[in-house]
Amino acid sequence: MGVLGNFLNQIKQVFGSLPAAKKITFIVLFVAVVGGFALIIFLNNRPNYRILYSYISIEDLQAIKTK
Repeated sequence: MGVLGNFLNQIKQVFGSLPAAKKITFIVLFVAVVGGFALIIFLNNRPNYRILYSYISIEDLQAIKTK
């Protein structure tokens, strides 16, 4: 095993030695952080719609629509 394997084994040992309440707290916190990042990415990638034309006469609207 390489360095990564040893690191993962140490994390498993530390996590396994924690009491159940701390494990649950850690898991909930991890899910909240990952969910927060996912929400930020989702909200950042939404299109930002804005009004292009306002206070335009009906004739001008029809001219825009026909183009």
